[in-house]
Amino acid sequence: MTTCIFPGSFNPIHNGHINLAQYVLDNCEIDELWLMVSPENPLKTGLYTVSAQDRLAMLNIAVKERPSLRASDYELKLPTPTYTCNTLRSLKCDFPDRDFALLVGADNMVVFDRWREYQFIIDNFPILVYPRPGIDIEKLKIKYPTMRIVDGAPQFEVSSTQIRQRIVNGANCDTLLDREVLKYIKRKKLYRVNAPK
Repeated sequence: MTTCIFPGSFNPIHNGHINLAQYVLDNCEIDELWLMVSPENPLKTGLYTVSAQDRLAMLNIAVKERPSLRASDYELKLPTPTYTCNTLRSLKCDFPDRDFALLVGADNMVVFDRWREYQFIIDNFPILVYPRPGIDIEKLKIKYPTMRIVDGAPQFEVSSTQIRQRIVNGANCDTLLDREVLKYIKRKKLYRVNAPK
């Protein structure tokens, strides 16, 4: 069984994330995809801070009707700070019957050589890369010839950052978020407490 790991803060999970995950599942010869919530980035505390538990709850809501997509809290249980190389090592140890692949954006691949033990990741795990606006895919192919480009992957029309700002401003997010995720955000009054003036 091949499991693809899609790590991220998912702050909040939006339809772009879900559409991409489903596209990869349908087109990249994998059996299941885990959207893996990452712990809070210590450099990004303050504005719009939302707990990992709330982000995981929203993720569970967003994937509940998609059985091959899974909301994963695996990284939240690992020692911090978490590094992808250690997460993958731990996964392979805990699930020896699975083969793991990693899904990342082309924007992350631009700085991939700054990741801890990036060569270990390249040497031991398939890397699926989805295009991002303004990133030269051909240049990345030359630098990382073993990575696999997810051709035809849907582009995110909006970022989580923009969605948080829209929520602060009271703008409509109905087409950007799962309906039940949006209800959860409103019920818990997320993304409002520390919003900039």
